[in-house]
Amino acid sequence: MRALAIAGMLLAATLLACSGSGRTASTAVALDPAVVRALLAERDTLVALPPASSSDTLIGMNRTVCYGTCPAYALIIQGDGRVFYNGHRYVERTGRAESRLDRAAMDGLLQAVDRSGILEISDTLGCPYSHTDAASALITVRVNGVERQIRHYHGCRGFAEREAILRLEDAIDSIVQVQQWIGR
Repeated sequence: MRALAIAGMLLAATLLACSGSGRTASTAVALDPAVVRALLAERDTLVALPPASSSDTLIGMNRTVCYGTCPAYALIIQGDGRVFYNGHRYVERTGRAESRLDRAAMDGLLQAVDRSGILEISDTLGCPYSHTDAASALITVRVNGVERQIRHYHGCRGFAEREAILRLEDAIDSIVQVQQWIGR
């Protein structure tokens, strides 16, 4: 029942970009229930985002388990600062939780996205060297009508964008203060 309530809130939510930083706000877009389920799911799956307008902002990250105790959880951060969390495994809080980022934190998150260059990174990352049993992170970003989804297998080494992607993953965790839910 609580899951349906969260999904309903997401469906009714508007994706507003922060005002005061050159971004405009006001276009309302309802997220498709399948998108919400996929973004909060316990799997490493690329999802089709609903059609974007220039003012939509959405940042999501799904972390998967490894062969060990890597925390597995999903985050959705909307442009108005709402944060939705779903803890899966090896986290202090399993299930859903919510919080809100203030404007400064949201601006910091958008700056981290910009610094990472994720919107320009190819959808296909090469993997010259890899090892098994590592976790993955699926990052979903939509900013100013541009969207990108990157699947990053942490066992993959030797590709140029790796450090930028890792910095973005860490920035998302830090700004959202995910440690309040995962306990690490």
